Amino acid sequence: MENLPAKGSDVEISYCCGDRMVNAEGRVVEIDDERIVLDIDGCDNSMTPEPGDDLYLMKGGGLYNVLESKNFPRIVAEKVYERRHARVNDVLRVGYRIVDPDRYLESGSDPRVILDEVFGGTPFVPEVENVTAAMLYQLLYQLNQKVDRILDIVDLDHRRHITVVPMEWVNISAAGLRLNLREKIEPGTIVALQIELPLETCTRLQVLGKVLSSDPTEEENTFRTAVKFLDLSEDVEDLLTRYVFKRQRELLRGESGDQGARTR
Repeated sequence: MENLPAKGSDVEISYCCGDRMVNAEGRVVEIDDERIVLDIDGCDNSMTPEPGDDLYLMKGGGLYNVLESKNFPRIVAEKVYERRHARVNDVLRVGYRIVDPDRYLESGSDPRVILDEVFGGTPFVPEVENVTAAMLYQLLYQLNQKVDRILDIVDLDHRRHITVVPMEWVNISAAGLRLNLREKIEPGTIVALQIELPLETCTRLQVLGKVLSSDPTEEENTFRTAVKFLDLSEDVEDLLTRYVFKRQRELLRGESGDQGARTR
Protein backbone atom coordinates (compact mmCIF):
# COMPACT_ATOMS: atom_id res chain seq x y z
CA MET A 1 0.00 0.00 0.00
CA GLU A 2 1.38 3.39 -1.01
CA ASN A 3 1.67 6.21 1.51
CA LEU A 4 1.49 9.55 -0.28
CA PRO A 5 3.20 12.30 1.72
CA ALA A 6 1.49 15.53 2.71
CA LYS A 7 2.37 18.95 1.34
CA GLY A 8 5.23 20.42 3.38
CA SER A 9 6.41 17.04 4.69
CA ASP A 10 9.98 15.75 4.54
CA VAL A 11 10.62 12.66 2.40
CA GLU A 12 13.43 10.30 1.45
CA ILE A 13 14.03 9.80 -2.27
CA SER A 14 16.27 7.70 -4.49
CA TYR A 15 17.20 8.31 -8.13
CA CYS A 16 20.00 7.67 -10.60
CA CYS A 17 22.28 10.40 -11.87
CA GLY A 18 24.54 9.15 -14.63
CA ASP A 19 26.36 6.07 -13.32
CA ARG A 20 25.65 6.66 -9.67
CA MET A 21 22.66 6.31 -7.43
CA VAL A 22 21.62 9.29 -5.30
CA ASN A 23 19.83 8.84 -1.97
CA ALA A 24 18.63 12.18 -0.65
CA GLU A 25 16.05 13.98 1.45
CA GLY A 26 13.62 16.57 0.22
CA ARG A 27 10.47 18.53 1.01
CA VAL A 28 7.11 18.23 -0.73
CA VAL A 29 6.18 21.61 -2.23
CA GLU A 30 3.04 20.45 -4.07
CA ILE A 31 1.40 17.06 -4.53
CA ASP A 32 -1.75 15.57 -6.03
CA ASP A 33 -2.75 12.20 -7.48
CA GLU A 34 -0.71 12.78 -10.65
CA ARG A 35 2.30 14.97 -9.86
CA ILE A 36 4.70 15.97 -7.12
CA VAL A 37 6.99 19.00 -6.76
CA LEU A 38 10.04 18.45 -4.56
CA ASP A 39 12.86 20.62 -3.22
CA ILE A 40 15.91 18.38 -2.78
CA ASP A 41 18.25 18.99 0.17
CA GLY A 42 22.04 18.88 0.09
CA CYS A 43 22.54 18.19 -3.63
CA ASP A 44 24.57 20.27 -6.05
CA ASN A 45 23.99 20.63 -9.80
CA SER A 46 26.13 17.57 -10.54
CA MET A 47 23.33 15.51 -9.00
CA THR A 48 20.58 16.84 -11.27
CA PRO A 49 18.35 14.08 -12.72
CA GLU A 50 17.30 14.27 -16.35
CA PRO A 51 13.68 14.44 -17.54
CA GLY A 52 12.52 10.85 -18.04
CA ASP A 53 14.58 9.47 -15.14
CA ASP A 54 12.85 7.36 -12.50
CA LEU A 55 12.56 8.71 -8.97
CA TYR A 56 11.51 6.55 -6.04
CA LEU A 57 9.73 8.01 -3.04
CA MET A 58 10.82 5.75 -0.20
CA LYS A 59 8.76 4.46 2.74
CA GLY A 60 6.05 3.22 0.41
CA GLY A 61 5.60 6.44 -1.57
CA GLY A 62 5.94 4.75 -4.96
CA LEU A 63 7.54 5.48 -8.31
CA TYR A 64 7.66 8.80 -10.20
CA ASN A 65 9.08 9.91 -13.54
CA VAL A 66 10.97 13.22 -13.66
CA LEU A 67 9.23 15.80 -15.88
CA GLU A 68 11.31 18.90 -15.17
CA SER A 69 14.62 19.55 -13.38
CA LYS A 70 15.87 22.80 -14.96
CA ASN A 71 15.28 24.62 -11.65
CA PHE A 72 17.13 21.97 -9.62
CA PRO A 73 17.14 21.39 -6.66
CA ARG A 74 13.41 21.72 -7.45
CA ILE A 75 12.05 18.71 -9.33
CA VAL A 76 8.66 18.14 -10.92
CA ALA A 77 7.74 14.46 -11.36
CA GLU A 78 4.76 12.48 -12.58
CA LYS A 79 3.26 9.50 -10.75
CA VAL A 80 3.80 6.11 -12.40
CA TYR A 81 1.06 3.65 -11.48
CA GLU A 82 1.59 0.68 -13.75
CA ARG A 83 5.13 0.03 -12.52
CA ARG A 84 4.51 -0.06 -8.75
CA HIS A 85 6.71 -3.15 -8.55
CA ALA A 86 9.18 -3.15 -11.39
CA ARG A 87 10.85 -6.52 -12.03
CA VAL A 88 14.39 -7.33 -13.08
CA ASN A 89 16.39 -10.46 -13.85
CA ASP A 90 19.69 -11.15 -12.15
CA VAL A 91 21.92 -14.06 -11.15
CA LEU A 92 21.41 -14.41 -7.39
CA ARG A 93 22.03 -16.90 -4.62
CA VAL A 94 18.87 -17.81 -2.70
CA GLY A 95 18.46 -20.05 0.33
CA TYR A 96 15.09 -21.22 1.60
CA ARG A 97 13.31 -23.43 4.10
CA ILE A 98 9.68 -24.45 4.31
CA VAL A 99 7.96 -22.99 7.39
CA ASP A 100 5.56 -25.01 9.48
CA PRO A 101 2.12 -23.37 8.98
CA ASP A 102 1.21 -23.63 12.68
CA ARG A 103 4.47 -21.93 13.66
CA TYR A 104 3.79 -19.15 11.17
CA LEU A 105 0.37 -18.52 12.73
CA GLU A 106 1.90 -18.55 16.21
CA SER A 107 4.40 -15.86 15.19
CA GLY A 108 1.59 -13.41 14.46
CA SER A 109 2.57 -10.46 12.27
CA ASP A 110 6.26 -10.51 13.24
CA PRO A 111 8.30 -12.33 10.56
CA ARG A 112 11.50 -11.76 12.57
CA VAL A 113 10.46 -14.54 14.95
CA ILE A 114 10.49 -17.14 12.16
CA LEU A 115 13.53 -15.70 10.39
CA ASP A 116 15.61 -15.71 13.57
CA GLU A 117 14.73 -19.36 14.16
CA VAL A 118 15.63 -20.34 10.60
CA PHE A 119 18.72 -18.22 9.93
CA GLY A 120 20.00 -17.54 13.42
CA GLY A 121 19.31 -13.83 13.59
CA THR A 122 21.63 -12.54 10.85
CA PRO A 123 21.48 -8.72 11.16
CA PHE A 124 20.04 -6.47 8.48
CA VAL A 125 22.96 -4.86 6.63
CA PRO A 126 22.37 -1.26 5.48
CA GLU A 127 23.92 0.24 2.37
CA VAL A 128 27.45 1.61 2.79
CA GLU A 129 26.58 5.28 2.40
CA ASN A 130 23.94 4.99 5.15
CA VAL A 131 26.21 3.43 7.79
CA THR A 132 26.82 5.51 10.92
CA ALA A 133 29.17 4.90 13.84
CA ALA A 134 26.22 3.74 15.93
CA MET A 135 25.17 1.28 13.22
CA LEU A 136 28.73 -0.03 12.94
CA TYR A 137 28.86 -0.66 16.69
CA GLN A 138 25.51 -2.44 16.58
CA LEU A 139 26.61 -4.63 13.65
CA LEU A 140 29.86 -5.57 15.43
CA TYR A 141 27.92 -6.41 18.58
CA GLN A 142 25.47 -8.56 16.60
CA LEU A 143 28.39 -10.23 14.81
CA ASN A 144 29.88 -11.16 18.18
CA GLN A 145 26.54 -12.66 19.22
CA LYS A 146 26.38 -14.57 15.95
CA VAL A 147 29.86 -16.06 16.52
CA ASP A 148 28.87 -17.06 20.04
CA ARG A 149 25.75 -18.72 18.67
CA ILE A 150 27.74 -20.68 16.09
CA LEU A 151 30.16 -21.88 18.75
CA ASP A 152 27.26 -22.95 20.98
CA ILE A 153 25.47 -24.86 18.20
CA VAL A 154 27.53 -28.00 17.83
CA ASP A 155 24.53 -30.25 17.33
CA LEU A 156 22.41 -28.92 14.45
CA ASP A 157 19.68 -31.56 14.71
CA HIS A 158 17.17 -29.00 16.01
CA ARG A 159 17.44 -27.03 12.74
CA ARG A 160 15.90 -28.34 9.57
CA HIS A 161 17.96 -28.28 6.41
CA ILE A 162 18.19 -24.96 4.56
CA THR A 163 18.28 -25.48 0.79
CA VAL A 164 20.65 -23.18 -1.11
CA VAL A 165 19.79 -22.62 -4.76
CA PRO A 166 22.86 -22.47 -7.05
CA MET A 167 23.65 -19.09 -8.57
CA GLU A 168 21.17 -18.75 -11.43
CA TRP A 169 18.71 -16.33 -13.00
CA VAL A 170 16.04 -15.00 -10.66
CA ASN A 171 13.21 -12.62 -11.57
CA ILE A 172 12.68 -10.30 -8.60
CA SER A 173 10.71 -7.23 -7.51
CA ALA A 174 9.70 -5.62 -4.23
CA ALA A 175 6.59 -7.82 -4.34
CA GLY A 176 8.16 -11.26 -4.86
CA LEU A 177 10.36 -13.44 -7.03
CA ARG A 178 10.38 -16.28 -9.54
CA LEU A 179 13.13 -18.89 -9.62
CA ASN A 180 13.80 -22.52 -10.55
CA LEU A 181 13.80 -25.06 -7.71
CA ARG A 182 14.71 -28.74 -7.70
CA GLU A 183 11.56 -29.63 -5.79
CA LYS A 184 7.87 -28.92 -6.20
CA ILE A 185 6.41 -26.83 -3.40
CA GLU A 186 2.65 -26.72 -3.06
CA PRO A 187 0.97 -23.33 -3.60
CA GLY A 188 0.10 -21.70 -0.29
CA THR A 189 3.24 -23.00 1.43
CA ILE A 190 5.10 -20.43 3.56
CA VAL A 191 8.87 -20.28 3.02
CA ALA A 192 11.69 -18.40 4.73
CA LEU A 193 14.06 -16.89 2.15
CA GLN A 194 17.61 -15.55 2.33
CA ILE A 195 18.55 -13.56 -0.79
CA GLU A 196 22.03 -12.20 -1.48
CA LEU A 197 21.69 -8.82 -3.19
CA PRO A 198 24.77 -7.32 -4.91
CA LEU A 199 24.57 -3.73 -3.71
CA GLU A 200 27.59 -1.73 -2.53
CA THR A 201 28.23 -4.74 -0.34
CA CYS A 202 26.76 -8.24 -0.61
CA THR A 203 23.58 -7.75 1.43
CA ARG A 204 21.81 -10.82 2.80
CA LEU A 205 18.11 -10.09 2.86
CA GLN A 206 15.81 -12.35 4.88
CA VAL A 207 12.08 -12.39 4.18
CA LEU A 208 9.03 -14.62 4.41
CA GLY A 209 7.09 -15.58 1.31
CA LYS A 210 4.07 -17.55 0.14
CA VAL A 211 4.39 -19.89 -2.84
CA LEU A 212 1.87 -18.90 -5.53
CA SER A 213 2.76 -21.53 -8.14
CA SER A 214 5.26 -24.32 -8.82
CA ASP A 215 5.18 -25.53 -12.42
CA PRO A 216 7.43 -28.12 -14.11
CA THR A 217 9.91 -26.84 -16.69
CA GLU A 218 11.48 -28.58 -19.67
CA GLU A 219 14.45 -29.45 -17.49
CA GLU A 220 14.02 -32.66 -15.50
CA ASN A 221 13.10 -32.28 -11.81
CA THR A 222 13.01 -28.49 -12.07
CA PHE A 223 10.03 -26.32 -11.16
CA ARG A 224 9.48 -22.65 -11.98
CA THR A 225 8.33 -21.28 -8.65
CA ALA A 226 6.62 -17.95 -7.95
CA VAL A 227 6.79 -16.54 -4.41
CA LYS A 228 4.98 -13.51 -3.00
CA PHE A 229 6.78 -11.69 -0.19
CA LEU A 230 4.91 -11.43 3.12
CA ASP A 231 4.97 -8.89 5.95
CA LEU A 232 7.77 -6.74 4.50
CA SER A 233 9.00 -3.88 6.67
CA GLU A 234 9.43 -0.46 5.04
CA ASP A 235 13.23 -0.80 5.33
CA VAL A 236 13.25 -4.14 3.50
CA GLU A 237 10.86 -2.91 0.79
CA ASP A 238 13.03 0.18 0.31
CA LEU A 239 16.15 -1.97 -0.01
CA LEU A 240 14.48 -4.19 -2.64
CA THR A 241 13.24 -1.12 -4.53
CA ARG A 242 16.72 0.40 -4.57
CA TYR A 243 18.26 -2.85 -5.74
CA VAL A 244 15.73 -3.20 -8.59
CA PHE A 245 16.30 0.45 -9.53
CA LYS A 246 20.08 -0.07 -9.55
CA ARG A 247 19.79 -3.24 -11.65
CA GLN A 248 17.48 -1.55 -14.17
CA ARG A 249 20.02 1.21 -14.70
CA GLU A 250 22.82 -1.35 -15.19
CA LEU A 251 20.75 -3.16 -17.82
CA LEU A 252 19.88 0.09 -19.60
CA ARG A 253 23.53 1.16 -19.68
CA GLY A 254 24.46 -2.26 -21.06
CA GLU A 255 21.87 -2.03 -23.81
CA SER A 256 23.04 1.48 -24.71
CA GLY A 257 26.62 0.23 -24.91
CA ASP A 258 25.64 -2.66 -27.17
CA GLN A 259 23.71 -0.37 -29.51
CA GLY A 260 26.62 2.05 -29.63
CA ALA A 261 29.04 -0.76 -30.49
CA ARG A 262 26.77 -1.93 -33.34
CA THR A 263 26.60 1.55 -34.87
CA ARG A 264 30.35 2.01 -34.96
